[in-house]
Amino acid sequence: MGLACLSVVESTGSAVSDCSPALAAQAKQLEERINHVAASLGDISKFVGLSTVSNQLQTLSDRVQQRTTAVVKEWKMSNFKIEKFDDYHKTDPLQWWMAFNVEADVHHVPPLRRLDALYLQLIGGAQTFMTHMAVTLECTITTLHTKISWEDFEKKWKTQFMVNNDKRHALNKIFRMFQGQQPSWEWLREWQRLVATSELNLPFDSIRAEFFTLSCDALTIAFGSEFQYETFEEMISKARELIQEELQVLRAQLDDILAKGWIHASCSPYGAPVLFVWKKNKDLRLCINYRKLNAQTIKNAGLLPRIDDLLERLCGAKYFSKLDLESGYHQIEIQPRDLYKTSFKTGYGHFEWIVMPSDLTNAPATFQAAMTTEFRDLLDRTLLIYLDDILVYSRSLDEHLEHLRVVLERLRIAKYKANRNKCEFAHHKVEYLGHYVTPQGIRPLLDKVQAIQDWPDLACTTDVRSFLGLALYYMRFVKSFHRIAAPLSRL
Repeated sequence: MGLACLSVVESTGSAVSDCSPALAAQAKQLEERINHVAASLGDISKFVGLSTVSNQLQTLSDRVQQRTTAVVKEWKMSNFKIEKFDDYHKTDPLQWWMAFNVEADVHHVPPLRRLDALYLQLIGGAQTFMTHMAVTLECTITTLHTKISWEDFEKKWKTQFMVNNDKRHALNKIFRMFQGQQPSWEWLREWQRLVATSELNLPFDSIRAEFFTLSCDALTIAFGSEFQYETFEEMISKARELIQEELQVLRAQLDDILAKGWIHASCSPYGAPVLFVWKKNKDLRLCINYRKLNAQTIKNAGLLPRIDDLLERLCGAKYFSKLDLESGYHQIEIQPRDLYKTSFKTGYGHFEWIVMPSDLTNAPATFQAAMTTEFRDLLDRTLLIYLDDILVYSRSLDEHLEHLRVVLERLRIAKYKANRNKCEFAHHKVEYLGHYVTPQGIRPLLDKVQAIQDWPDLACTTDVRSFLGLALYYMRFVKSFHRIAAPLSRL
């Protein structure tokens, strides 16, 4: 109809101009409409019918599809603000899952990239879960969406992480449960509970290996070789014996230091844990873990003297006396205002030290400074002091007796007590700081030399470091030591 009207207008164009003004205005308005239609359709001469409109609509649809595909390809992974999820930690899996989906919607994550985005927000066991799924389905994380739909994946996720799974939690904890500062009895009780989990199906060899790997050094030494145990019940039985022994030692040592007046009951808000260390003679020594207190302590600037420098002072001396102070650190009292900081907790009560314990980070430097102040005028002349080991040296016996008298008098006035059983007086040869001190010079200890000679084969870098640590102590007695030890140092 529009074309017909156009033909009429073209054929009567001259006539229109002769008509009334009203008719001319209508004709002009009609012409403008026709021009608008022509501009919308393009070249009217090429318009052949409805098929052309259909083709143009199809072309327009293809262009829209291409633009949509381009938008998907150009999408970049956004930075999610939620905390990464790890099933081992106490993260609420349902709450986290809802938070992830909200962020994914806010960032307009395309359906094909949703699994990629999820993987980047996981750590630990949860990330391992997706990796294992990709390996099982023989694909990568980026192509996982081609193997499983988001809906099916969501079902597996909820089954894995949102359903209470005692077996999964037990396995996760067994492989990560370092003892650290946890008391042995509490740690062992937790092991019993985990191993008793139904359908755990974990071989005893694996349980035993993890137990010895994650336990503290003192407990590992006390247990001995792990391969002597064939069942978990045997390990627990041994543990009960050790715990009972620890409790007996704890009670005995607490009674002893209470009787000596070194500690008293405390109401301090702090309380360091206690632990036991096995001595070389297989006795237990009570220790207090002041790790947190030491971390907040300003370190004393005073340094301990170098052993080599001390031994060089003995040139020409012929008589030696060695004094060992009894419980040296405990002979220094703590300021009353600081007592509460040293508190420690046990199953038998809460206590704090009145005297300085050896577990404090500044204890060695503090004791060395106190001894240096007391004997400053005698140092490097007739006296050497390294912590609680005191050596009096002289060129003649008469001179030595006088020097010894002065030192003992100073100790008496300062109220320092020596251990008589460990003292040696007026000898030509004494053992001091890991060496033999003689008029002829310094000699290494025979048992240390024998230990170096009998050292077992070095199987790892840790063995190499241990061996070099002992060997370096006597490097002054080996000519060209650094050249000889160079191959080991390079390891």
